[in-house]
Amino acid sequence: MTRDRFALLMDRYLQESLTEPERQELTAALGSRSNEEQARELILEHLKNGQFNFEPGLEKLYTRIENQLNSEPPRISANRLHFLRSRFFRYAAAIIILMGGIITAIVVSPDRKSTKSDTVLAHIVPADIHPGTNKAMLTVDNKNIDLSSDKTGIRVGNDVTYADGEKLSESGTMIMLATPNGGQYQIVLPDGTKAWLNAASSISFPSAFNNENRKIKVTGEVYLEVAQNKAKPFWVDVDGQSSVQVLGTSFNVNSYNDDGYIKTTLIEGSVSVLPNNTPTIKNYSVILKPGQQALQPIASGTGDKDLQQSGKIILTTADINQALAWKNGIFDFNGLGVRAMMAQLARWYDIDIRYEGPVPANILKGKMYRNEQLSFVLDGLRDMGIKCKMEEKTLIVL
Repeated sequence: MTRDRFALLMDRYLQESLTEPERQELTAALGSRSNEEQARELILEHLKNGQFNFEPGLEKLYTRIENQLNSEPPRISANRLHFLRSRFFRYAAAIIILMGGIITAIVVSPDRKSTKSDTVLAHIVPADIHPGTNKAMLTVDNKNIDLSSDKTGIRVGNDVTYADGEKLSESGTMIMLATPNGGQYQIVLPDGTKAWLNAASSISFPSAFNNENRKIKVTGEVYLEVAQNKAKPFWVDVDGQSSVQVLGTSFNVNSYNDDGYIKTTLIEGSVSVLPNNTPTIKNYSVILKPGQQALQPIASGTGDKDLQQSGKIILTTADINQALAWKNGIFDFNGLGVRAMMAQLARWYDIDIRYEGPVPANILKGKMYRNEQLSFVLDGLRDMGIKCKMEEKTLIVL
């Protein structure tokens, strides 16, 4: 994004004249590290010009920042403190609402010549943690390739390429795409099937589906739009514990052990779900209709022990919006417990979670964009009554 465009969008934000597309554009720009320097420069420029007034809607955040300053040892005069509060904090607070990151600025009084003693280093928030990005490892046979964060996905055909056609590798025999904590990526399989991988997930498959079945393996959370081919049924092995048979459909598979279940959510078409360790398909498989979700207890997981032993699958009505929230760039915490919600944050922000005392019994309600800095998300959780603090890369739930 050009500097002029960046400045225009921030001005419109402070004047409350942003359109929704402009708001999304600015939020995305501020979530990029490459724009942090531009943000700092614009803050200094507007501070010197005194162009912006305090926005009443930022009172809560302004008070929190002011209290933080008051709790620190005095390092500046009363006049300098007033300048910081009246100009810098008010403008920086507006930027924090969007950026959610570290804003560190050197503020010099506009009515005096700048000297070393006049310079104040103002840390508005503690060191922040960035949200996840496009990040993954591609393995072709025994060759590992770190994929570019500037790209969104890859395609497998005669060669393996980025979605824009840039060649990465020969296709080889077996292919695996894996995302770490804090990563996501997309892939188009040899048959045209599309897959989206959430953080800490993987998909592996042959470079060509030459047999009468198309078989792949997934772990973590993957959304699939399967290319139709009635002559070659599509099979998904989910973490070695569940199998999903598909003809042509779109569905989401979640095998994280957050609440002890493998969740298969059907969006379109029809799928059959069965545990891999059952003696017969007939007695244990379930067929999903669009809008339904299959819950299969994970072996040695935290779910119902009787269900784990029985091998039975529960069929429920799905919350489609919540199941696909991650793919659409959203955290949907509605109805979740604290532990399940924290597991999402741990994967996306690549942090550790520690509980001091019992896990809070709160049932959460709310949604947030996944491109926000962690500090912004934690502010929202505090509003929900969840008390927590950061120690380096560990989030402590109180």
